[in-house]
Amino acid sequence: MARLVRQPDVSPFIDVLLVLIIWYGLLGLWVWRPRVIYTQVDDGLVEPDRLRDTLTITAGRAETILYEGRPVRQSEMRGRAVIIRADSDARYQDVVHAVDVAHGAGARAVGLSRR
Repeated sequence: MARLVRQPDVSPFIDVLLVLIIWYGLLGLWVWRPRVIYTQVDDGLVEPDRLRDTLTITAGRAETILYEGRPVRQSEMRGRAVIIRADSDARYQDVVHAVDVAHGAGARAVGLSRR
């Protein structure tokens, strides 16, 4: 006489597991979405009155940030509009570092200069 072996049906378990994986994936995208830094580009057409409280800094090689040839303190950027210009030998990551530092220092607005 043949002996019957019972095996558990795992298909409902797999269905629930897949739903949970999708649910937590979507929840993770919603909760941990990246922060966006809004920037403006200085095209040289801004009136001088609006640049009164603006700090123009230069992003240089090796993530150096200079204002009139000297290093910038983060307290100088707090609450001000910051325009970032790239030095001729600056890399992309140097400019991104300057944007991150200005944003982290509490700059009111961060702009990128095309000149």
